[in-house]
Amino acid sequence: MAPRPCIEPGCLDLAVATRCPSHQAALERLKRQRRPYTSAEKVRRARLVANWIATYGLVCPGCPWNEGRPHPVDPRTNPLTADHITPVAEGGPENGRLQVMCRKGNSSRVSRERSR
Repeated sequence: MAPRPCIEPGCLDLAVATRCPSHQAALERLKRQRRPYTSAEKVRRARLVANWIATYGLVCPGCPWNEGRPHPVDPRTNPLTADHITPVAEGGPENGRLQVMCRKGNSSRVSRERSR
């Protein structure tokens, strides 16, 4: 991908993605400050996904990306992820229930919720 201008207003640096490296790093720091993603949370999510795979295999249980139907996933291009059923950003508890979904489905669900 060819470098293009950073999307941050007033920044003239080039970026391979959407933001230049310094603005991307600042954004990541801000995200961690708002909601730290602890190692315990990473372990909790990894266990849920591992248990899901052991029980059902590499199958997404159904997601908006695939019109709510279960479908097989490729762990290299569209791995299974665990995410909060009620987003923390919408008042859900940090230790709330998680759901397993493929990355494409999780991304499309989050995009749709943010556009509401």
